[in-house]
Amino acid sequence: MKKIFLPIRIQPLQSLATMKSVAIVGAGPAGLVAAKNLLATSKDEFRVTIFEEQDRVGGMWALRPGELHRGKCNPEMPTNLSRFTVSFSDLAWQSMNLTREPDGTNGSNGNNGALPLYPKAWQVGRYLEEYAKRYIPPDSLKLGCKVQHARKATEGDKEKWHLQWIGDQQIHDAMFDHLIVGSGFFSSPRPHNIAIESGPKIKLLHSSEFRVLEDLLPEPRPNQGTVVVVGGSMSGAEAAVAVAMSLSNASFSPRGPEAPNYSVVHVTSRPFYDLPRMHPKVSKDLPKDETDHSPGFLPNDLNMFDLSRRPPGRILPSNGLVPPSKANMTHKYMRSIIGNDQSDLQSQGMSISSEEFERPPFLAITDNYTEFVRSGVIVSRKARAKKIQQMNSKNSATLIIQNEDGETESIADVVGLVYATGFTPHTSLEWLDQEIRQDLQEDTHSFRVPLMLHQHAIFNAAHPDLAFVGFYEGPYWGVMEMQAREIARRWSPNATEEESKLNYDEPDLEKLRLAVLQGVSNVPQFWMGDYLGVMEALAERHGIKRNDEGFGHRSGPISAARYSKSTDDQAEVQKSLLDLRNTLTASAEQNRFVSAAIFRGLQGKWSITRNLTSFLPGFPSGTLFGSAYFHPRSPTSQNYDAEYLYIEDGTLNTQNGLTLKANKRYAYRYSEAKDQISVWFVKDDGKTIDYFFHDVTLSPKTTGSHKKGWQAAGTHLCDKDNYDSAYEFRFSGATLQQVTVKFIVKGPKKDYISETRFERLKNK
Repeated sequence: MKKIFLPIRIQPLQSLATMKSVAIVGAGPAGLVAAKNLLATSKDEFRVTIFEEQDRVGGMWALRPGELHRGKCNPEMPTNLSRFTVSFSDLAWQSMNLTREPDGTNGSNGNNGALPLYPKAWQVGRYLEEYAKRYIPPDSLKLGCKVQHARKATEGDKEKWHLQWIGDQQIHDAMFDHLIVGSGFFSSPRPHNIAIESGPKIKLLHSSEFRVLEDLLPEPRPNQGTVVVVGGSMSGAEAAVAVAMSLSNASFSPRGPEAPNYSVVHVTSRPFYDLPRMHPKVSKDLPKDETDHSPGFLPNDLNMFDLSRRPPGRILPSNGLVPPSKANMTHKYMRSIIGNDQSDLQSQGMSISSEEFERPPFLAITDNYTEFVRSGVIVSRKARAKKIQQMNSKNSATLIIQNEDGETESIADVVGLVYATGFTPHTSLEWLDQEIRQDLQEDTHSFRVPLMLHQHAIFNAAHPDLAFVGFYEGPYWGVMEMQAREIARRWSPNATEEESKLNYDEPDLEKLRLAVLQGVSNVPQFWMGDYLGVMEALAERHGIKRNDEGFGHRSGPISAARYSKSTDDQAEVQKSLLDLRNTLTASAEQNRFVSAAIFRGLQGKWSITRNLTSFLPGFPSGTLFGSAYFHPRSPTSQNYDAEYLYIEDGTLNTQNGLTLKANKRYAYRYSEAKDQISVWFVKDDGKTIDYFFHDVTLSPKTTGSHKKGWQAAGTHLCDKDNYDSAYEFRFSGATLQQVTVKFIVKGPKKDYISETRFERLKNK
């Protein structure tokens, strides 16, 4: 793909002398989008220099395939929001070269040639590299340069910023008119506060350091034990899933190592909802007292950030502390997505009582956690980790946990511990002069509100020539782009004092910080999490008219491309908008994402009842009772994105009084590119895929079909015997409640009907 560079206009010396110089620390999403928007000003008002400690742009996303232990995440980790939220307005994902090698020598992009809905970390890194190539002149980037110190200094009669940095093993310095902090909020792992007796005999890893189970286990490796994950954040649930997936792979992958007998315990201080990536759509035509058992589905962010979910009137941000009434509404919304209150899991860490309804809910976004809990692979405990006690064993320990009543319990035979304690932002500010940080009211004990930054976490009045981008919990890419526009607007010579004032209330940051430190119950998981509200508010400030074409007025999900400016590359904007419209249309008219939701819902253990009716003499009819388990494992072919090994065991009671043991094994696969589930036979080893059985092809939804589940069909010719299959997948919210599979088999050797009902086993 040909790289595109914006033309760099040659400035006369007088113009260069009057341009404002801006130093940006950090070349991640925040730093890059800040630089691009300053450089895009119509009058060439700014000269920009970006300082980046790493040898490439991307920040935490500066990853490439195979770089397993670089940075803060696995390069194969998918984002938990879709590409429509993980993008800027003027670079469409369709413009990306996502082959694994940048030169295109490896044709695979890790997604079977299709555009990834949830890009992997290395793909996000590639996106940011392309963004920099298009919009940031090479001489504006100083890679491999670590800023050591920034302070205020006087040059002539002007107060400026004096920066000192190390590059090429030499110390450099320069003066700048303005300074932008884009070095990231999630800077360094926050230390745990678990007491440890006499030095640990087990490994303790922060969730950002954990990649594979082998990194965590001691040597010699024990044959049994418990892996503990501590922390109720999103990364805690993700780490627990990663451990559970490693164990599932070891047990059920044909190439897996010998499976150890490990259990997984997740210790979280408060219960949370586990939301899948695919959310059910609400049918506007359905009576309120009826359930849609065959809902359409959309990616989570396209559902959550839909403008039609907001009440009529001006849309304003709703950030900060959460009143009980709003908390209650949010709990109900979470439960409507899941389809239940999670009580059927009988899990401490996921059991949310009615008393919790006055507190803002916490959530995780995973596709596997819930069913690992239901199956007993992950045990979720509501408690706090207090102490690690060493045992006589050389490679295990005991973890002491304490519940909310002050009672303690022991978790024995712990062979490794992952602590998901979050991050401290303070290490990303160490280069900023101490006096400046005092002016910004830094509180080193506050990890969530470290500075007093106003006007959407951008400015502090003490230093109007200093700005921050993306320096808050969970920054959205669209918000970072809006923050960058606000900075360019405020620092423009034409800006007025009146333009700097907000015409709506912001959260009281001092009150919020105190509430966080005191553990007040109405502090939300993300205190500046109203993505839609912030986007609308900043668009209003900038006079940006939201693009409603093809979405309807005040309808449809937001994305950065819906809030573009005339200076943005409109060809890229239109690509992104068309992609978003096509995605919504595919969901509405082609049942797109339903197969993904079905496949996700199949995971785990089911009880099965099968009625077998044979029409040939000598072949038994009867009823089978048993269990079936969809075990997740890594795909055994690059052509697929997810895979299960299906294991069924049961007892067949025949009509003539015989009792027969019965078992079956299949492999189920899902392709995102085709949005298709397929079923495969396995070889005699019980794990290796043999040959194709059939596709599970959805039928169109008809009027009134909400009372039934999704219908699907498949067919297979085995020699001269024909297998016609009919499926029904019955949902409640995103939860797959019940599955029915019917086979009609006819041929010279076989003539029978088999109908199997799958129902979820309830935890005891």
